[in-house]
Amino acid sequence: MKKQLYFVLFVTILFGASCSSGNNKSKYTEHPLTGVWQMCMDYPGSVDELVYMFNNTRLPFFKLISGDGTFTNLFLSHNSLSVSNSLKGNEGFIPFKSVQTAVGIYKIYPSENRYVEYVERSTSNPLHDGATNELSYMFLDENRMVLTYENKIPMPDGTVMSRKTNELWVKVNLGRPFSVE
Repeated sequence: MKKQLYFVLFVTILFGASCSSGNNKSKYTEHPLTGVWQMCMDYPGSVDELVYMFNNTRLPFFKLISGDGTFTNLFLSHNSLSVSNSLKGNEGFIPFKSVQTAVGIYKIYPSENRYVEYVERSTSNPLHDGATNELSYMFLDENRMVLTYENKIPMPDGTVMSRKTNELWVKVNLGRPFSVE
């Protein structure tokens, strides 16, 4: 009987704690940059041209900007390799393969519309390991933004060419993937 009483008391406390923790609203307000973003296109021309030409384009590049100060860049590749499963004697098809291409921490400077990434590891370009990427951001609306940065390109003669690049990103919102809108 005592064991049952302790069990009921334990479950009641656990249930009460979970209910009360779910009702606590954080006083921290996340910056509009936080969330999941999908790249539309990068373009060295003007922002107006970028938006006009590529507003409906979606590339398989994603940026996850977490509220805890970390970021992850993802690439979703189309993988048409057929994978053999010798144990079952059949072949499976893996149409996509997602990989993290960069991870690190970031800092937002809202008064300057500046976003700085401190890359801990980059699989797409090992030269970016430990790099600092300074970007400016501009919101077109609550679901679209442009990131701008100087793209430094090493030339064969040892010099470095610098080119301003604009990237159009769209926020990935919670939704039904198979609904027709």
